[in-house]
Amino acid sequence: MGESGRFPALARVFVRNVDKAGLEVITQYFIAHPELQLPDPEVAARIFLGTLIHFTIIQNMLHSQDILPMESDRLIDNLVNLITSNKGDIHGNRYSGTRHKSPRRKRTPGGKFQADYGDESKKLRSIRLTDTAWTKLDELATANNVTRSEMIEIFARQGFGDVQQSRK
Repeated sequence: MGESGRFPALARVFVRNVDKAGLEVITQYFIAHPELQLPDPEVAARIFLGTLIHFTIIQNMLHSQDILPMESDRLIDNLVNLITSNKGDIHGNRYSGTRHKSPRRKRTPGGKFQADYGDESKKLRSIRLTDTAWTKLDELATANNVTRSEMIEIFARQGFGDVQQSRK
């Protein structure tokens, strides 16, 4: 690496035969293990390999283990923990209203959603509910074959009485 400026062809041979091959092995491993829930296995492989290479350069090639001390086992354990801890939904809360859309809304033949607010002008409103409230709202909406937005409309217009009556 230190002579890559004078010998760029040699640097390219190293990258092609060593770095690229190692990166491909790690990428294939991450792809073969979907339980890791990595959004981009290739990026994760670069992060993984890059961390190890940076550690090696700092500790050994630049003789800086006393300036930036770190035990290799500690780094590796935490790196593995970071890579394997992605067990949740990477796109956020499913009840946020932006990622989870109900399939029950009607669409026009062109594929656009039909307005579900009748002759009234549509006005955007903000609502904040706890995860539990969103879950209950989703259960009610699913049980009554309406969207969560429609359930909120029903509650706002007619109160919290029997939902079945309000759909008639």
